[in-house]
Amino acid sequence: MNSTAKNLVLGNGGVSKAILSGAGPEIQAECQQKAPNGLSQFGDIITTKAYKLSCKVVYHGAALQWDNGAGPAEKVST
Repeated sequence: MNSTAKNLVLGNGGVSKAILSGAGPEIQAECQQKAPNGLSQFGDIITTKAYKLSCKVVYHGAALQWDNGAGPAEKVST
């Protein structure tokens, strides 16, 4: 599971960068193909192949940046 920004730019954020680095650029291309305008709202997800990672798929979900409890991030639920 990759919690990422709605724009699905995997080069931003520690987890997304690690996934992009491990999987290769194909994973970013698949994100752009499946959601060319990004994800429309927080909580939305897409699934991509894992490419060079040692799993079969990666779930990319739009999540609010953690704000240490000062805002809406703790209200997002599944």
